[in-house]
Amino acid sequence: MIAFFEYLKTNAVVVAAIISSLLALIGGLGGPIVALLIGRKQAAAAQTSAEASMLTAQKAGARAIATLRQEWIDTLRTTLAEYHSIMMSAKVPLSPKDDRAASNLGTRVELMLNPKEDASKELERVILEIDNCKTLDERVKMDPQFVAAARRVLKLEWDRVKSDLQ
Repeated sequence: MIAFFEYLKTNAVVVAAIISSLLALIGGLGGPIVALLIGRKQAAAAQTSAEASMLTAQKAGARAIATLRQEWIDTLRTTLAEYHSIMMSAKVPLSPKDDRAASNLGTRVELMLNPKEDASKELERVILEIDNCKTLDERVKMDPQFVAAARRVLKLEWDRVKSDLQ
């Protein structure tokens, strides 16, 4: 052991060169390895952040669609209520003012409905039957069918709103 230390004393330059080379080797290999490990962690964090941002954007879009659907439901409900009010209370034949209002409201409802959906088809059929009634009593007898058909359409849309939000 003493000989080793004697060797170190006499060959200090060589030992310093060896130690310096070893440290350079460790630094040369360690730096890129550390950079690789940190880079992988940063890439994983960036991927997680991007996925979170995408999910947030999708949820915001779904909320916007749900809001539009809810506005559509509210508009349809109001339009149906106004139509119902006229058709279930005005004497037959309708006055020109009531006739024009009922025609306007009926057309609005028809334009809001999807003619491919069974619930919408049923509501349109009931509205047409109400329009063709000859007396107020006939219209009033159609009231339960009208309300049931309107509720089916509104419920279908409400279920879509809930689905959009989930």
